[in-house]
Amino acid sequence: MSSDFSTENEALRARIAELEKIISGDHTRYQGLGITARDAVILGAFMRREALTYEDMNVIITSDPLDDSGGLGWDAIRHLVSRLRSRLKVINPLIEILPVRTRGYRLPPASRAIIAEITKRR
Repeated sequence: MSSDFSTENEALRARIAELEKIISGDHTRYQGLGITARDAVILGAFMRREALTYEDMNVIITSDPLDDSGGLGWDAIRHLVSRLRSRLKVINPLIEILPVRTRGYRLPPASRAIIAEITKRR
């Protein structure tokens, strides 16, 4: 029976890893931009999705299925986005992360194109 349990756990872990990749995209390509690993994960999610809600960002940032703390608050998420904005502005001042009122944030198509071009060159 314990063998079935461990096989089931491994299958669940693999599925969680697959879902995280879908949610946050291939964040490893963004780590060469001089941003932290957490920032790269957030940026990867922005590059794959039109907008991120606060709930989406909580899943991406805390990605621990055993974490029952309720995740991060809005202030913590705003701080992380602000820090990411600052780091991206150093790379190219035209990159923007825009708020979506009471919902979350979005990366405009122009900013997405700039980041795609920069990562293509690296």
